[in-house]
Order: sequence, then C-alpha cells, then structure tokens
Amino acid sequence: MSDSDREQRIVEWLKRLADLPLEEAKSVLEREGPEDAAFRHEVLQRLASHRTSPPTEAASAGHAGAEEADPTRTLGENITSSKSAGNGRGERNLLFGILAVQMDFVTRDQLIKAMNAWILQKDTPLGEILVQQRALDRTAMELVDAVVQKHLEQHGNKPAQSLASLSSVTDLKKELEGIPDEDVRQSVFHLQPKAKGAAEASTLSMVGTPSQPGRRFRILRPHRRGGLGAVYVARDEELNRDVALKEVLDRFKHHAVAHTRLKVEAEITGGLEHPGIVPVYGLGNYPDGRPFYCMRFVHGDSLSDAIADFRAARRNLSATESRLRLRHLLQRLIDVCEAVAYAHSRQVLHRDLKPGNIMLGRYGETLVVDWGLAKALGTEETMRPGSDRPLVPRSGSTAAPTELGTTIGTPEYMSPEQAQGRLDELGPATDVFSLGATLYCLLTGQAPYHSEAEDKDQRREEILRQAKEHRFVAPRELDPTIPRPLEAICLKAMARDPAERYVSPSDLAEDIERWLADERVSAFPEPWWTRAGRVIRKNRTAAMTLSAIVLTALIGLAILNVVTHRKNIVIAAQRDELAVAKKRVEESRARIAAQRDELAVAKKRVEESRARLDATYQQFRKATGSLIRLAERELSQDPKLADLRKIITNEAFSLFQDLVGTEANRSPVLDDPSLAVWYAGLYRYSANMDRQTGNLPMAVDKFEKAVDLLRQVRQSHPDHIQALVDLSAAVRDLGTTLRTMGQLREAQAALAEALRLDAKIQETAEQTISSRFTAGANFLDAAAVSYQIGDYESTVKYTAQAAHILRNLVEKHETKGQVEPIFLLVLALRSHALRNLGRVPEAQACIQEGIERIEARTEKPTTRAVRHTTARIYLEQAYVILAADGDLAAARTSADRAVALWQTLAKEYPDFRSYRRYLVSALEARAHTAMKRQQFEEAQGDLQKARKLFEAFSDSDLADPDILRTYGEVWTRSAQVELALEHPAEAAKLANQALQRLEEAREKNPAIGTFDEVLKEARRVAKEAEAKGP
Repeated sequence: MSDSDREQRIVEWLKRLADLPLEEAKSVLEREGPEDAAFRHEVLQRLASHRTSPPTEAASAGHAGAEEADPTRTLGENITSSKSAGNGRGERNLLFGILAVQMDFVTRDQLIKAMNAWILQKDTPLGEILVQQRALDRTAMELVDAVVQKHLEQHGNKPAQSLASLSSVTDLKKELEGIPDEDVRQSVFHLQPKAKGAAEASTLSMVGTPSQPGRRFRILRPHRRGGLGAVYVARDEELNRDVALKEVLDRFKHHAVAHTRLKVEAEITGGLEHPGIVPVYGLGNYPDGRPFYCMRFVHGDSLSDAIADFRAARRNLSATESRLRLRHLLQRLIDVCEAVAYAHSRQVLHRDLKPGNIMLGRYGETLVVDWGLAKALGTEETMRPGSDRPLVPRSGSTAAPTELGTTIGTPEYMSPEQAQGRLDELGPATDVFSLGATLYCLLTGQAPYHSEAEDKDQRREEILRQAKEHRFVAPRELDPTIPRPLEAICLKAMARDPAERYVSPSDLAEDIERWLADERVSAFPEPWWTRAGRVIRKNRTAAMTLSAIVLTALIGLAILNVVTHRKNIVIAAQRDELAVAKKRVEESRARIAAQRDELAVAKKRVEESRARLDATYQQFRKATGSLIRLAERELSQDPKLADLRKIITNEAFSLFQDLVGTEANRSPVLDDPSLAVWYAGLYRYSANMDRQTGNLPMAVDKFEKAVDLLRQVRQSHPDHIQALVDLSAAVRDLGTTLRTMGQLREAQAALAEALRLDAKIQETAEQTISSRFTAGANFLDAAAVSYQIGDYESTVKYTAQAAHILRNLVEKHETKGQVEPIFLLVLALRSHALRNLGRVPEAQACIQEGIERIEARTEKPTTRAVRHTTARIYLEQAYVILAADGDLAAARTSADRAVALWQTLAKEYPDFRSYRRYLVSALEARAHTAMKRQQFEEAQGDLQKARKLFEAFSDSDLADPDILRTYGEVWTRSAQVELALEHPAEAAKLANQALQRLEEAREKNPAIGTFDEVLKEARRVAKEAEAKGP
C-alpha cells in the first residue's frame, strides 16, 4: 500500500484502541490486526508514545473554535462577528504545515502523516510532531515558525485570512480534506485555491447589480460555513463598507429547495424592519442562478460570549459591579423580547432563539440574527384590525413543508413541543420558551439541557430526550444566590404547558423590567416582609416618621407598666389573705379524703390478688418469649454458644407447646390475640433454627402453622396491627424457605402476598420501626426470588424500594445495629443485578455506598451477621471491579477480605451451609482476578479448594438455585483455567460436569433463570476444549 494509505490505516487503528489499556490493546491488535508485524509494532509504539509523553504547550494562537454546524438548522447559520471566528489552533498548525511544504522543508506525505498524528494529540504543535517524526530539525522548525509569525502579522494576526491568501494549494487541499477530523476540515475550508489568473478570479468574485456599471460586492474572506450555506465577509464597493454575504454551498447550487429557503430567509429578515433585527442590504443571484443576500456585518460579541465573560469575571467583581453587569445583560434581553414581539406582530416565528443568535454591538446595539428557521404564519387574509400587516414572503412561508415529527432548532433551548416534532402546535409560546431558556443561561451560565456524553450523536439524543421530557434543574439549585423573582420569571417562561407561559415576549420583558425597577413581578407571589421592605425603601421619610411614633408609644407603655406593677402589689397582698382561708377549708376536706382512701386501699389489695393470678399466665408467656429473643439476638452471634441457643429455643418452644397442647388450653390462646401472636412467633423462631441447620421441610411446616395461626387472629381481631405485621413477616419467611428449596413459583407467590400485606399495613396503621423493617425485608426477599428466576429488572426495582426503607431506618433510629446488615445485603444484591444488566457504573455507585458504610465503622465487626454482610460487600466489590476492567490489585484485595471473613465464619458455624457456599464464591472471584493477571497456577489452586468444599454439600443442598449457580461458576471457571494451562481433556471433563448438573436442574425446575449465562459459557468452554483435545 502507499505511504498515505498506510498512514490512514494507522490512524484508524489508533482511534479504535485509544480507550483500551495498553495490554488489552496489544491483545486486540494481535488477534484482529493485519499480519504485518512491522505495522502492528508501529501502532503500539505510537499508542505508547501518546500516553507517556507530557503535554506540550501549543505554539498556536487564536480564538476558540467556531460553533459546529447543526444538521437540523438547514440554512440558519449565525451571521455574526463573534470571537469564535474559527479554530485558531488548527488554522495556525495548518498554515505552518503548508508553508513548510512550499519552502521544501517537508514533503506532502510527511505533512499528511504529521496531521494524522496531530489529531490525536492536539495540545502538541504540528512543528513539534514533525521534529518527533524526524521530518524536520529544530533549526528548520524555528525558521518556519518565524515565517508563520510574519505571515500572520501581515494579515492582522488572523490565521483564517492568512490561509485564504495562500496560492498553489489546490492538490494539497484535496489531500487535507480526506483527514477524518472536524478541526482540520474547518481549517481547510479557509484555503482558497486560485486559478491561473488571480486577477480574473478576483473579478469573478464580484457579484450583484450595482446602481452604476460594474459589480457591487466583492468577497474578501470566508467567515462561517454550515450544512447548506456559507457566509463570507464581503466589500460593498458602492458604500465602501464591509458586509456579510450569504449564499448556498457549491454542492447545492442546482438544488431548487435550497435556493428557495435562502430567498425566504432573506425576505423574512429584510421584511422585519426593527432596530433589534439585523438589516438586509440586498438580494440577488449569481449568473448561474444561485441566490445570495447581503446584510449588516455586526462588530461585537454574542450574548453567549457576554454571559461567559460575566461568569468568568464574577469572582473578581464586587457585589455592586456584579449586580450592574447582571442588570446590563437583563436589559439586553428585554431588547431581544421587544424585537421578537415585533416579529410576532408580523406573524413570524423565529424558532431558534438562543444566546448565540443574539449579537451585542459595541455601542449598545442588540440584534437578533439567524432567521434561517423562521416561519411566516400569516397571509393577507389573517390580518387583524389595528395590528401590523402580516409578513408574507413572495417565496412562501418556507421552501417546502416540514413533516410532523421532524425536530428543528437547537435542542439545548427547545420547548417540549418543538423537541417532540409537533410543528403544527408551534406558536409565539415556543419563542417565549426559548427566551426563558436564554434567561436560564444568563442566570446560571449553562443551557437548561446539556449532556456530558463524548459522542456527538449520543449527546444530541440525550439532550433531545431531556427537552421532550421537560427535564432540567431549577436555576437556584445550581446557584442559590439567584433572586427568587428572576427564577420565577424564568420558570414561568419555560413552563411545560404553552398556556402557562407568558402570553407574549412583551409580557416577559415587562416582568423583567418590573424586577429591575424593584417592583413586584407577576410570576412570583411575594411574602409580606418583602413587600414591606420595598415600601420602606421607596418611602424612607414616612418610614422614619412611623418609627418615631412607635418609639414614643413604647415609652408610654413602659410608664404605664410601672404604675400597673405598683397596684398589682396591693392586690397580691389581699389575694394572700384569701389563700390562708382557703387552705383551712382544704385541710378539712383532706381529712375526709383520707378516710375514703383507707377504704380504697382495702379494695385495691383484693384487686391486686386477683391480678397476680391473671398475670401468672402472661408472665410465663413473656418469660418464654424472652428466652427465645435471648437465643436469637445474643447467643446466635457467638459460635461457642450455638448449642446452648438450640437448647433454649427448642426447650422454650416445647414448654409452650405442652402448655397449649390440649384443646382446653388452646381456646384461651386463640381468644387472647397477643398470646396467639407470641405463639406464632415461637413457631417462627424454631423454624428459623431448622432452616439455618438445613432441615427445610420441618421449617416449612412450622412457618405454615405460624401463618395459619396469625390468619385466625386476623379473622377474629381484624384491628390487631401487630398480627398483621407478623403475618407479613411469616409469609415472607415461608417464601424465602421455599426459594431455598428451589420452589421458585411458590416462593414468588408467597412474597407477593407479603408485599400486599405491607401495602395494607401502610393504609391502615401508623408506621412503626418494626413494620418498616418488615417491609424492607419483604422487598429484599422478593428481589432475591426475581433474581433466581432471571428477572433482573424486577430485582433492581425491589432492591430500590428496600434500600429506600432501610436507609431511613439506619440513619434515623437507634436500630442501626440490627438494620445495617440487612441494608448491606440489599446493596450487594442490587449491584449484582445491575451488573447482569450491563449497568456497571450504577453497580459501582451502589457498592461504593456499602464500602463507605463499612469504612465508617469505629469498631471491628464481631457478630456473625455483620461479618457475613461485610464479606458480601467485599465479594460484590471484587466482581464490580472485574466487570469494569478496573484495578486487578484492588479486586484481589476485596476477594482476599471476603475469603478471610467466610473462612472464619465457616469454621465457627459448621452447620451454616450458606457460609461455605459464599466461601466458594469468594475463592472463585479470587481465581478470576488471578486469571486476569495471567496467574493460572494460582487460580487453579483456589478453584481446587472451592471444588473440595463442595464435597460437604448434600444433594438436597444442590436444589438451592444459589448453590447450584455457584457450582456451575466454579466448574466452568476451572475448565477455563485448565484450557489456559493447555489441559484440554481436564477442561472438557470439568465443563461437561457443569453442563450435566445445570441442565438436569433446568429440566426439573424450568423457572430457574439465574444461571443462563453460566450454561452458555460452560457450553462454549466445553466446545473449545473438545476442539483442542486429542
């Protein structure tokens, strides 16, 4: 291939590999790149050079790049003389390169190669790149740089004019236009290839029909270029002034619709004769029929530039200076409103109002420009009596009707109806919205809608979505110093419903003027103290008089208070005499009451004896409940006391069963709702013990009895709230146990009932800590079932609701020690589901909250629940880092922490199979990190330990979908490692074992969807291993 083709291919590969780590980039290039080893070596060498070389200050000078052409704007380019006159950095580098070629310091191929490198490191000057590529030495670079500087000085230090003056660049321009970079293409646009006779070309650039023989307008230089049209700075030879000349691009010179659109734009702009609208000087055609029109060339900045300058200088301004600058900009916006109101009176809509289309002249002029998207709505028949005559272009309101659903305008400043393409609904309220969005930018320094996406199409799509949904941040949320009335004016102008906006731009201007005049605005209901402050400010003399009157009144009140105090002393003495007499009467009454109390004491003793008999039964019930709570909350956290916990729980349950075992005793239990609720609670505690030790059928039986008992209480005592709360928890426990047994549909039904009960609790009762905790746990278990079915969207939804409930409990109540472990489980499961949906950044944010809570602890975790949930967070953190291709060392550290915690828990609680299962998962995660680091022997060791731990699981344990998925992950990961170690036979064996176990489980329980990805990967590895085997 030629040198230019080779260079082009190198640039394409550099762009593709730019965001990948160097090792991964090398792997992709070796796997998918060309067979040419020298080509691959050069790509990697450049990639490494771009990442390690420090940025060099560019030697270029000039202004920021011109605004990018918007594909929705057709011929609506800005006709302004803003600071953004082109990409100065790209233009200066291009000028350097062309002069270096013309001076025979470098060849064309060397220039093209250097420009392709420059687009990847634009902070480095082109001359420096040519030196790095050894196409130019430093002495020659300094010489060319001096020539460039001199060339710029001769053309007013404007790179665009210097480029336009170059000759003999026709062939080179064609090659430069092929470079895939917008900055380069914008710079190449300024090159003006000249024919053999420069004088003849200059003559041909004169266009128009003057008032005397000859041509009137002579093009001087390009100014701006859009999708369909180009703007040039031209010279009016008749009046000896610079003007802006706009014409269609060469490729549309035979495009009738483009010609008509330009004529309509010229007619509308020229027909709107107002001091705030740029004037048009003439409309004409080239000899080939192409139309053009000339208008005033505005010397000044756009409102966008003025806002940016104000925001940048604000920190260095005093409060008074800042306020004056703001008032000046608001006055400019009032001028814009009046200009747009005039256009509306002529039944013309602008449809693209924004700060960039508002020019601020050097001497107080404010001009609305760029009427390329304007729409003339009126006809002679629609003229209203007493109103201005409608502006009716001879060429029609537009060149061609725009289809409904088409989006036109600038998305950052669009109304919802414009963003949704409802063009038939656009009216004056649409322009009012854009004026409100411009006020928003003036107040906050940014457009209402914006996106951080790097891809241009993705960024535009996201901004359009925000505009359609009317989704933006209120101004004072970005800057609390913004006056509330101004925010209210802005939000009214930007109301979603057009009917709720200002009726006209004049009404908007009037409200801004009222604020500037310290008057009440219609959009903001002021509190009384604000109105009072305004009255005081405007009537200072009257306010001072009123203050003097109030002070005099206060002095009079003080004198009156002294006189009143003296009289009160006399009255108090008389009141004391009456109190003595009253006391004697009360003492007599007390003696009578004492005798009555003696009788009451005797009666009370009789009632207390009866109460003690009645309380004996209740005390026994409370003692039994206390024993159960002791076993569950205290003894369950100490492995040395596990056996004692079993004894206490089982003995307490047996004692209570013996007490109510007969029909004679069972009836009083059901008659007393509180006692029945406790009895159901004993069933739940005992069932939890059976579930944790693996006796799942017995646990299901006890949970069902607890549910039946609580339902009977609800039937006989429908207002008993605690019975409703405990019924919700018992149904949830039953569903969780069924889930562990693999009965997912039954579990899903049970948890759906628990959520319905929670909703009923919220409707009928005041929320308590217990009821909210139960609701949070119910959502967590519903999420777990959805996860095992493979419905990750529902998992994300349920965990969001659980997190909302439990986060409030952790932050606001003294139940943090009990609630935080459950909250950490919610975060871990939510992160896992987000990972499976490919929403890795959200998973990172979710797991980071868990890590921050762990790191905020002041004491080392000791209870088994806290240690277990801490390990769950560390394990999920390792998986998230791996999914995000993050720091492998950090992933290994998180996996190590999880392994250490579960090794200790599995040793201390050998009967708790979940600790062994999670220990296996942690070992698999650590092996995964080792594989990523190419440490296959290390990964092999961890996976052998994991498979060894599975020997302790029974066949009934493997009915649990979570354990089954972990089995598939470990065996599949082991097969991957064996493949990497070139043991295809062992890899095939392990992968087929995983396939056999998972496919058998799928046949027995088709509802399980949590290991679909594991099955897919196991099939792939088995196929690859068999292909590589003997």
